[in-house]
Amino acid sequence: MVSFFGYLRLFCLMCVRNTRWVWILLFRGGERPWPVLDFQMNLNASQPGLDPKENSIHKQLILDGIREQHATAIMQQYIRPDDVILELGANIGYYVCLESRILSSEGFIYAVEPAPENVALLKRNVALNQISSIEVTHMAMSDKPGTARLYTGKACNLHSLVNESGEADSQYLEVPTDTVDGFLGDRRPISFLRMDIEGYEATVIDGMQDTLRSPMLRRMFIEIHPALIEADRMQRFLMKLLEAGFETTHVISRDNWQRAVLGQAKVEQITLSQLMQDERILHKRNAFEIFFEKHGESR
Repeated sequence: MVSFFGYLRLFCLMCVRNTRWVWILLFRGGERPWPVLDFQMNLNASQPGLDPKENSIHKQLILDGIREQHATAIMQQYIRPDDVILELGANIGYYVCLESRILSSEGFIYAVEPAPENVALLKRNVALNQISSIEVTHMAMSDKPGTARLYTGKACNLHSLVNESGEADSQYLEVPTDTVDGFLGDRRPISFLRMDIEGYEATVIDGMQDTLRSPMLRRMFIEIHPALIEADRMQRFLMKLLEAGFETTHVISRDNWQRAVLGQAKVEQITLSQLMQDERILHKRNAFEIFFEKHGESR
């Protein structure tokens, strides 16, 4: 339960942040390189960013030089130098750049992103950071090859193949799709999967059963969105991970800036079986960033 003073602190910090953001918009607007962690990213200060929920990845990274602090810290310990990584929802490359700083010459990244403007910026960020062991693909993953509608959100990190508004006139783009199993058919087997695809994860898993059961895939970082997926379907999604031999290691309840200020974004130790019965899943609340390991894996 957040106190009145907690919300007052949040309001004051939001005022300070938005004042800084307006100053940046006026004097340092447009796309340019900004420092992020120990690398740089091309970010655009003209992107939406005055929203109270701090949805804009551009605003978060320009102001803070980091996002999803809990998840970022765990990722920096989770990635191994020789990992072959599949990035689903690579967006503009925050985690791609983070991973590239850890990988050795034996490692590789397959970065998949459906939004064309994100793909273009992702490629500019790959070039800016001189990342060579990477393949960037403009595509969405699904349960079958073909095409799908990508519904565009107000922020570049909120596009989704799920029509969250439910409105018939929602703006969308047609994007090519493939299954994970099909995409990886003639590529290197992956050892790590990161997936943040805004509510489409329960569909994508149906097209990655071979990959999920591969002995090469040992660790995953998946953001799940119970609010966008029916509770019974989310249960089946989590059960498929359990049946494939995975268990949770870290569960983070929506690691965004606003929840962090309020003390609501915390790393929890919850098993997959417990998570399936968690009221936040059953009642379609929150999103979760979850780290998984296959049984017998030792970091």
